[in-house]
Amino acid sequence: DLPVWGIIFQYLIKSGFRTLKFLSPKVEKLHIGFQDPGALGTFAGFWSPLAALFPGLNGEVQYHFNPSSAALKIKVGMGFLFQKGIE
Repeated sequence: DLPVWGIIFQYLIKSGFRTLKFLSPKVEKLHIGFQDPGALGTFAGFWSPLAALFPGLNGEVQYHFNPSSAALKIKVGMGFLFQKGIE
């Protein structure tokens, strides 16, 4: 049964990537706030290389120090693969 589950898992992974490629999701805006400035810097250091590697993540990013609690606001856009370049 293990080889069958491996085949099913591979199929699901490949189908998921094809679906994401077709939908081409992208981060339009990301607004993030932390109580700890160190955590904010760590997140910024983590996010910047990811945005450089994956074009869908390079939207507008706003970092801020939030004294009360952590905050995350994200705006995600999607466009079908065949609609790219059409405006």
